[in-house]
Amino acid sequence: MTSVLNHVAILVPNANKAADYLKPFNFKIGPKRKTFYGALEIWAKDPSGKIIGFAQHN
Repeated sequence: MTSVLNHVAILVPNANKAADYLKPFNFKIGPKRKTFYGALEIWAKDPSGKIIGFAQHN
């Protein structure tokens, strides 16, 4: 059986700074969203197609 990593989510102190850091490396940054539990989430796709989520809890 082969498993494939579809996405990973990372808890960060500042999701906006995390997304801004990745822009020069050709990451595609998705829209920000506020979750029902109060977190700010930003999702990004790396050049190879992997999806990375950044979550900020205040």
